[in-house]
Formats: sequence, structure tokens, C-alpha cells
Amino acid sequence: MINGDNTLDSRAGYYYSESKDLHFIDSVVIVNPDYTIYADTLKYQTDSEVAHFFGPTQIISPDNYIYCENGWYDTRKNISQFNENVYYVPELGKAGISFDLQQGIYQGNNSGCGALMLAVALGCKKIGLLGYDFQIQQNGARVQTHWHDGYDRGTIRNMVRNLEKFRDCIEELGPCILEAGVSVYNLNPDSGLRCFEKISLDSFLSGD
Repeated sequence: MINGDNTLDSRAGYYYSESKDLHFIDSVVIVNPDYTIYADTLKYQTDSEVAHFFGPTQIISPDNYIYCENGWYDTRKNISQFNENVYYVPELGKAGISFDLQQGIYQGNNSGCGALMLAVALGCKKIGLLGYDFQIQQNGARVQTHWHDGYDRGTIRNMVRNLEKFRDCIEELGPCILEAGVSVYNLNPDSGLRCFEKISLDSFLSGD
């Protein structure tokens, strides 16, 4: 589903005409230029424009990382409330690796960098990267920068300019991550990211 700058994807979705509710179930992903939300279940009330999320939910942005298992977001008033097992990780404010979640993590200029820094801060010693393509795919007149088709032409042009900055942000941190004893593998053989060894997903999972 596409609504303005938001693109929503899930395994199942239902609309209840009487209550005017949209229900999205299983592997819900909302992509916005400013943040990405991963949720188990999401309900959106079209009259009030309030989104309720249920189950494990992650909200990743350049400013912070939020985990909760219940909450809501009022899209009209731009206010939110998070409940049940809430964890908030602030932005560190400077480039570098942090192993203290209370101090915060450096999230760089893209959600992929933030996710990688979170895994490092949580103590992961072996990390596999999927979807870190940093490549533009073009098939005839069709240009694709993401796994979804939700961005308009203007946003695509901006993303083309930004991809190199996103890649450089992670590549600047790559040597520090490896020196800290963390093994990071790029699982996409066609990825534009150059700082980590590329191996197949099967090899990563088998430990070869």
C-alpha cells in the first residue's frame, strides 16, 4: 500500500468497512524517507489516522532506535506512545562504535548503518548483511532503488544521489568494526558495498 511518502508491505491485509479500519498482519514493513518500521501486526484507523502496532515492533531512524510490543502513532498530530517491553536507544552523536546501549549508538545517515551498529552494540560477533545493495537496478525505463516500488521519480532521483553517501558511511566504519573482533559478511555478490568479505547465504549459515 502506498500513501504519500509511506510504503507499507505485509503478508496479509484486511479492510473493515463498518469501522473503517485497515489491518495488516505478519511481517509488516513501513518504509518512509525518515524511518523504517518493522511490526508483527498493525491496525490503521482511517478516520482518526491513528496507527496501532501489536507484537514485536522496531522503529529505526537516523536519530534513534525504538523497540516495543504495543503502541500507537497519531499521524495527524505526530505524537506516539509505546508500551510493553519498550527499549529506546539514542543517537550517539559522533561516528564510532559503541558497546553501551544506554550511551547510544552511531546510526549514520541510513537505517542499514543503524541496524549494523545495533548488532555490534548487542555483542554479535558474526553478522551477515542482506539487502545492503547500494546499487541502482534499471530494466528498460524502470529504475528501482529498493525491493518495493513505492517511491516516485523525484524520490528516486534523490536516492540515486544519496546511495553513495550511505555506502561511504558504512565503509568508513568497516575497519573499526573488524578491528573490534566482529566478523561481518556481505551476502549479496552484486552489492556495491566494498568493505566486507562477500560470501553466499548458504556459506554464512553453514559456517564454512
